Amino acid sequence: MRIQAENRAYRIGEVMALSDTAYYAYRRELQNRPPAEGNRREPEGGRTFLLAMGEDGEDGVVVDLTGGRYEGLPAFVPDARKQLDAHIASIAEYCVREGVENTENGEWSITYEELYFQFDGTTLTSRNGMGRLLQEKLRQREEVNALIMTEDCIEMSYHLEYCPNCQRGGLAGAMNLLSLMGCNLYDLHLECGQDSEEPYLSPPLDRLTADTLTEYGKRDWADVMKAKVTGISGKHGRMTVSLTGCSAEWLRDFCGLLLGDTNQGYYEQCVAMPDMAYGKAGEQPSDLRDSRVSDLIATYEELFHVQRDERITHYFGDYGSHFFNMGVTDQEIQPVYEKALAVMEMDDAGFRSTKEFLHRGEIIGRMRDCLLAKELHPGEEVLFVGTEPYGGPGDFELRGGHIRFVDPERKTCTVRGSFFDMKDVPLRYVLGRYNAEITETHYGRPHVEVLFGEYPALAQQYLHEAEERWEQYETDAAAAPTQTM
Repeated sequence: MRIQAENRAYRIGEVMALSDTAYYAYRRELQNRPPAEGNRREPEGGRTFLLAMGEDGEDGVVVDLTGGRYEGLPAFVPDARKQLDAHIASIAEYCVREGVENTENGEWSITYEELYFQFDGTTLTSRNGMGRLLQEKLRQREEVNALIMTEDCIEMSYHLEYCPNCQRGGLAGAMNLLSLMGCNLYDLHLECGQDSEEPYLSPPLDRLTADTLTEYGKRDWADVMKAKVTGISGKHGRMTVSLTGCSAEWLRDFCGLLLGDTNQGYYEQCVAMPDMAYGKAGEQPSDLRDSRVSDLIATYEELFHVQRDERITHYFGDYGSHFFNMGVTDQEIQPVYEKALAVMEMDDAGFRSTKEFLHRGEIIGRMRDCLLAKELHPGEEVLFVGTEPYGGPGDFELRGGHIRFVDPERKTCTVRGSFFDMKDVPLRYVLGRYNAEITETHYGRPHVEVLFGEYPALAQQYLHEAEERWEQYETDAAAAPTQTM
């Protein structure tokens, strides 16, 4: 986002909320600080600054923590709160509108990368100030039922009455419970409607989706499936679906089935097992059907820009994970799995035995480490995650520098920054190389050619890692006994 202060606009990369006492003390210090001598330059278009504010105040101050000397800084912004709130509200509106207008099941996810490009390079993560403000704003929206800010996206569920593609014109269009299950319901109660002789409210149900029941289960519980939907609300602290035309006894038994309160054989007859929904008819499940394998292959397909119609995986938002496409066989999976392992420089046994790579970000990092070991060469000018501060504690940013040395075995490199060499920089921290022919902006910088995917959220995570390592290094150094001659 950009904050307007007098006649200048400053691109804000982070918001820091201080207690009111600390903020006003900091502001007084800045106001009383004598102007530094020497040349000052205009802020570059791709440069990002920090907006400091009090918890309850209306004003703020734009500062640069790197020690850079810029005209107009520090900049005092009387209406910083108003500008910031308007910007966060516009992002929240986008997240809600995109979800309710497009979802067919009440679920939607929006990546931080999408918001970064849609909103002028706004950097959002689950940890930073911008992300926390957006999360707070979204939780205030009546359309949003629940949300999770993950490593690389915001996953949201919406109240179905706001989702036209789910309701198809309202509850009258939903007709009965079976058709409403096609919207994939999560964290809900079922209750008998007001016309029921015996009121019943079910315990919380984790999920009730189009594929929860087998065909046998749908037939055997046809009376419940045909129950009319008379209302959807949040009156019991979570989504509550009110039904009529079904006895409380039948609904109680049905919910007991979903909760496993029946014998195992009957449960398996009625309740579908999601992991068995893939592959050719009659094909037995194999080790290749492991979720880690599908995540690995999905990451490989993304980094190598495999065309959508040629991919063998897809992202299934209902489960928050990647799955193999319907009908894909082990014979089709095996060669792609081997290619993905080759990029990781691992074999099957090593990949399955390690406790690493349980999350997608770890797989992306390892693949980029291995690919960049062959891609980078000494002398290249790159954009990388600075592993040491220039201007004192907390000064960790994306930096420009030149590759001095690449260690393909350790998957690290040495980068010459503006003032000194940074050694043992993980290769995955190198985000792109500078190329004058590239006209678009990446990671908030012009003329950057991204290397194996652009991941602003991961870049922020790497900055956080680098700062934590440096703080640990400083702590260990301070605790080390001093040597005397």
